[in-house]
Amino acid sequence: MRWGEGLVRLTVGPLGGQGQPYGDDVVAQVRELVEETRLGQKEIAAIVGVSHMTVSRWARSGGWRRPPGSARPLDELSDTPRAIIRQGARTLPWRLLVKAETLLASDAADLAAMEQALALVLEARDAHAAGIGPKRRRLGNAGCHLPNESGRLRGQRRPRRGRSRFGSVDRRGVAGWLTT
Repeated sequence: MRWGEGLVRLTVGPLGGQGQPYGDDVVAQVRELVEETRLGQKEIAAIVGVSHMTVSRWARSGGWRRPPGSARPLDELSDTPRAIIRQGARTLPWRLLVKAETLLASDAADLAAMEQALALVLEARDAHAAGIGPKRRRLGNAGCHLPNESGRLRGQRRPRRGRSRFGSVDRRGVAGWLTT
């Protein structure tokens, strides 16, 4: 008998590791739970053994519809003005690209429609690069290195006050030990 022969793999779920896809049976089980139960995404994730963010991503990209009265994702529940602005800014580049694709796919795709589609693609690129999105820097702070009232540049650290990191140790003596 060779090493490893006849051994049974006792893990449940996918092979694991980053970037390794889940099997079709796991995706089908998640889809069934999303579309047919009223469980939340974290509960579904706990049952199946995947991350709740994976459940959310699959449901969104697959267009899976929840039954009436079921738990909804948090970004759909936010109706505060700030949340609405952030969600609109997050989806702006993608909405512009979809509009450009529909312009190009139309039967009457003439030169004017192509110019408009190109302008939309460039606007989407600029909106994404300019920092319109949840974790990007705002335009007002980008490249702005003006000194504040204390004379320091923005983001520059203050000089240390009080005792040094070394306490009362004479640094010249320590340097002498290191050179000998």
